[in-house]
Amino acid sequence: MRWSLCGQACYPNETNLDTHYALPEIGIWNSYIHSLRHNVEEDVISPRASLFEAPPSAIVKPPGPRKLISNAPASPSSYSTLSSTPKPPSAPSPSVPPMAVSALIPKLRWANIGWFYHWGTKQYDFSKGKQVIGKNMRDVCKEVVESVPWEEVFDGNDWDSWGNGNAGLGWKTWSDSYGASAYVCS
Repeated sequence: MRWSLCGQACYPNETNLDTHYALPEIGIWNSYIHSLRHNVEEDVISPRASLFEAPPSAIVKPPGPRKLISNAPASPSSYSTLSSTPKPPSAPSPSVPPMAVSALIPKLRWANIGWFYHWGTKQYDFSKGKQVIGKNMRDVCKEVVESVPWEEVFDGNDWDSWGNGNAGLGWKTWSDSYGASAYVCS
């Protein structure tokens, strides 16, 4: 958790708070820890809406209640459509007040990892590139993959649903590609 707050929930990774607040590049957690360690007053974070008046065409306001977005599955043939779908920034809330970093910490829900995800279109925004996934997160992912009893997940004749013939048996080599040593596929 410490790594997530210190190393992941800061620039250049977006968080759920970035739309509404002008967050410090070091992140709200690191800003809060700095104020404690140096016995200084903690930063008060300004709402984005109060910092600038964006032209109406620059920001898309939500149309009202959320609507269900049902995207086609990603595939090599749909990549160009996915990557060319406009992903305008969401409108910052005009009603959020300035807040001390300690008051914003409990409001932090997620931080982006790897590719940038655009919540409005429910698609990845490939135009922003991807961020490096740190060793801690890679290690957690490897441990999770290693812990799954894959022979139970792919029990019976389901294997072909993941590809044609033996192509669907790629999960048997995940221990090699994920660097797992504890799990050996039979």
